[in-house]
Amino acid sequence: NRFFAENGDCFIYPSTGVLESKMLDNKVEISFIDDFIDAESLNIPDKGGLVVSTSVKRCQEFDLPIYFHSRFFDEDKSKIVDRIKSSNDSISASPIITEGYDFEREKLWMIDLTPEGTIQAIGRISRFNIDRVSYLCAIKSKKLLDTGIYKNFKEKTSPYWDYVSNWYSFLKDNKDKISTKRDLYKLREEYCGTEIARLAVLFMRSSIEQFSKIEFKYGGSLK
Repeated sequence: NRFFAENGDCFIYPSTGVLESKMLDNKVEISFIDDFIDAESLNIPDKGGLVVSTSVKRCQEFDLPIYFHSRFFDEDKSKIVDRIKSSNDSISASPIITEGYDFEREKLWMIDLTPEGTIQAIGRISRFNIDRVSYLCAIKSKKLLDTGIYKNFKEKTSPYWDYVSNWYSFLKDNKDKISTKRDLYKLREEYCGTEIARLAVLFMRSSIEQFSKIEFKYGGSLK
């Protein structure tokens, strides 16, 4: 349900309230790194930074003041969120950080970014200080994408994989269209209208329909 709108026909888009927000007029500057080497090579400062990685393992590679990912207990998450909101310490996090947490940092590094993750994460950059430029460094990790569980994911779910993995190139090819957060939102909407996205939607809808027919070992189904 993060992938579809309520009618199941399209991708989820930001609410009217978000689209009317002055925050989306915030200036954006984007840079690109085509092959991630290691955490140390990015030189993330101890203050004002947010690094979003695709896995907990990658998140833990960064030597930063705050870590935030799904493996923390709820009580610990609450304490970490309080620290995130009360300080400007840099954060290394999994994608969970982009969902529903009200804080801001000055610069964002995203490794193997997804379309949905990009627009969610950029909302945490200069969120309150809308006159400040938002910096996004988009990073593609070839070694991560071509090996291990990511290779298996690619083979088993290629339409959705294509949608996710081609976002980086689409963003880079269209970087001249982006001067504000609003432009970035529009570019993501444009991407959702591509053939790659259409095939991804068809694949995901088919997968959901098949999953709903599964009969569970101890009885019942998702019908």
